[in-house]
Amino acid sequence: MLDIIQDDDYLIAINKPAGLMPVAPPPPPKEAAKAPKPVTLEDEVKKYLAKRYKLPNADAIYLSAITYPDTETSGVALFAKTTSAARFLKTGLEKRSFNFQFWALTASRPKLEQGNLVHYLRYAYAQDAMQVFTNNQPGTQKATLRYELLAALGNSNLLVINSHTNIPQQVRAQLARIGCPARGDKKYGDTKTAAAKIVFVHLRTLSFVHPHNSQPVTLYAYVNDREQLWRTFAHFDE
Repeated sequence: MLDIIQDDDYLIAINKPAGLMPVAPPPPPKEAAKAPKPVTLEDEVKKYLAKRYKLPNADAIYLSAITYPDTETSGVALFAKTTSAARFLKTGLEKRSFNFQFWALTASRPKLEQGNLVHYLRYAYAQDAMQVFTNNQPGTQKATLRYELLAALGNSNLLVINSHTNIPQQVRAQLARIGCPARGDKKYGDTKTAAAKIVFVHLRTLSFVHPHNSQPVTLYAYVNDREQLWRTFAHFDE
């Protein structure tokens, strides 16, 4: 069942669980006929809307993905329900007028309890991972964030991270660059959470301007306290 945060005539926001692919990636041309279509959050939202509007076919639903967590992570996923709303929201993303607040659990504590990170990211297709540079390189995107250590309990550190961008794998790559990969993130070097099936990064709040009335909106997504590591810190989410 979908965990719906907001649903109006212009947009729908879901608290995406970790492990669910948000949207289908474009298949490689040679493998297009062989690859089975993965189950995605976008498909599930279309089915929900088709049922809500009593439409016979979910393919008749217009839905445009605006921003969402990585497959392995969780949190607010935002979709536009009209072309004008999609255009408005995507313009806001380009102008970096959105604010993203993440929670991340790490096994290693940052050297500084708070700080700003500025890196340049480039996607490496072969590794399905972001390369991280400290200065501008060809084909990179600038990524900035501010982190703060909120709590340290047991062997985990809870970081609150604010950014105006949500580049795929951004938070994971930038934390790994300072020696603090997220728990469960084997791709970026975590070796202390071997049994984890998810990456403990959660897009907790998303703030932006609503496309219909130009009023500020902040959406909240609670962590999944069925996961033991998140449950340790769930009282901070109240």
